[in-house]
Amino acid sequence: MADSVPDSVFPLDDRNINLLCASLLIRTWVQLGLREAVVCPGSRSSPLAIAAAAHPDLLAIPCIDERSAGFFALGMAMRSHRPVILICTSGTAGANFYPAVIEATARGIPLVILTADRPPELRHCHAGQAIDQLKLFGTYPRWQTELPLPEPDPGVVRYWRQMGIYGWERSQFPDPGVVHFNIPLREPLAPLLEPDLVHQAGHWHLDFSLSPYNPPPAPLVALPADLPPQGVILAGLAQPTDPVAYSRAVARLSQTLGYPILADGLSPLRYHQGITGPVISNYDLILRDPQTAGRLTPQGVIQLGPLPTSKILRQWLEATQPRRWIVHPRPDNFDPLQGPTLHLRTTVEALGLPPRATVDRQYGQTWQALATAAHRHLDQQITKTTALIAAKVPWLLAHHLPPQTSVVIANSMAVRDVEAFWPGSDRRFSPYCNRGANGIDGTLSTALGIAHNHRPTV
Repeated sequence: MADSVPDSVFPLDDRNINLLCASLLIRTWVQLGLREAVVCPGSRSSPLAIAAAAHPDLLAIPCIDERSAGFFALGMAMRSHRPVILICTSGTAGANFYPAVIEATARGIPLVILTADRPPELRHCHAGQAIDQLKLFGTYPRWQTELPLPEPDPGVVRYWRQMGIYGWERSQFPDPGVVHFNIPLREPLAPLLEPDLVHQAGHWHLDFSLSPYNPPPAPLVALPADLPPQGVILAGLAQPTDPVAYSRAVARLSQTLGYPILADGLSPLRYHQGITGPVISNYDLILRDPQTAGRLTPQGVIQLGPLPTSKILRQWLEATQPRRWIVHPRPDNFDPLQGPTLHLRTTVEALGLPPRATVDRQYGQTWQALATAAHRHLDQQITKTTALIAAKVPWLLAHHLPPQTSVVIANSMAVRDVEAFWPGSDRRFSPYCNRGANGIDGTLSTALGIAHNHRPTV
C-alpha cells in the first residue's frame, strides 16, 4: 500500500459511471477504516476490482478460487477485528462464499461482500452467467441490499455512498457479521472514457470527509450482589481486540470473587498467566473422575462467551445444574445445555463487580492442587512417550513455538486435543479456530488470511 496520496484528496475515477460509483464506494470505506480487499476474477466485477486496486491506501489481494477467498478474507477480518471486503463476478461465483458467510455470521466476524450482477434485462432469459443473486446467502447476512444500476445522476451516485456508509456500520454494529451488496452493472465494464461525465460529476458535491467508524463501547452491566461463594469462571473461545486488557479484567473478576479460572485452549487466558496467575487448563482430565467431579460441584458459574469444547465439562454442568451468568455482548443464546442461566450482554471489561465482604479461597485452592498434580503426571507421561501420539502434538507446540505465535486450530479432534493437552503459560499465543459453525472446511485458507502480513502463524 502506498501512502503518496492522502485519502481525503484521493481523486475519484470518473472515466465512466461504473468506475465513478465503484471508486466512490471504495474511497468511502477506506475513509471509514477499510484496509484490505480480497478480489476474485471475472469481467462483470471489473469496475469494483479496478477501484479496489487503484486506491493507494487499500491492499487488494487477488484470489482465483472463490471458496478459498471467502475463508481467506474471514481469517484477515478475524485477526484484524475490522471488516474486509470480498469482491466477485456474477453467477455462481458468489455462492462459493457461502460456507465462509455462515462461519462469519456465527462467529460475529465483519465481512462486506460485493457480488457483481447482470442488469435486470439480462436476468431470467438465459443470458449466461446469471442466476438469482438477491438474498443469495439467505438469512445469514446482518444486512443485504441491491444497489441501483449506476447512472449519471447525482442522486443515484450519492445513494451508493450513503448505502456504503450504512452497510459498513451494519457489518460491525449492533452485532458484527456479514453485509451483502448485490451490484448490477451494465457495459462498459472496462475503464473506457465517457467524456461528458467528467464535466457533470464535478458539480455533484461528492467530496466530503469521513472519520474511521468505531462501534460504541459495550454497556456497563453489573453482576448480582448475591453471587454464591463457591464458583468457577469458565472462559470459552475469545478473540478480544486487546488480550492483555481482557486478561486483566478476568483476573480482577477472579480475584474479587475467589473463583478459579477454567480456560479453554481457544481462550487467551490460557496463554497470559503472567497476568491471570495459574489458570486451570486440564479440567477435562480432572473431571473424568466421578468422585472428584462431585466434590468440585460449583454453586455458581461465570461463563465468558461460548462454553468450552469439552464434553466432560458440559456433562458436569448438566449433572450439577449450577446457576450460570453468561457474559457476552452479542444477542445470541450461548446456553446449549438449557440450564439456569442469565445472559449479561456486555464484555468482561465493562462488567461491574459486586463488593465482597469475605471470599472463600478454599474451593479455588482445591482446584489448583488437583490441576498441579494432573499437570505433573501428564508431563511425566508425555515426556516418556517417544511416539508422536495425538496428545503429544499440542504439548510439543506449547513448549517449542516462539512467544506470540498465532496458532490456527482445526475442528474435530484437533481442537479437543489442544483443550486437553496444551498447558497454560505466559507465552501469549493467539489461538484461532472456526468455532462458529464448527465446520471442518476452510481451515488452511483461514490460516493464510490470519498469517497474511502478520506475525508467524502455525
